[in-house]
Amino acid sequence: MPACICSETKHGHGNPCGKPTAPASRKGKGCEEDAYGFEILGLEALVSFTVPANARSRRVMEKLGMTHNPADDFDHPRLPQDHPLCHHVLYRLHRSAWREHAE
Repeated sequence: MPACICSETKHGHGNPCGKPTAPASRKGKGCEEDAYGFEILGLEALVSFTVPANARSRRVMEKLGMTHNPADDFDHPRLPQDHPLCHHVLYRLHRSAWREHAE
């Protein structure tokens, strides 16, 4: 089951998740939320999403080792189809890729 680690847009739309603290063994080895999701919650994958134009968030996701598959992109269900922030890109990080990236 995936979990959201961040989802934000330039104009404040989105669903920001909490910022749990990572175990001391993970400090300095990446995002606190990914360590929490994998080590504490035992999740197999994490997902994150933003609007396509949010280059900064997309870069953070890529630096964390997350990958983007255009087939996973979606339109936000609470925004009208013609809204400029309706379309979202989804990134995913699997536990195995996180381990490789963290080492």
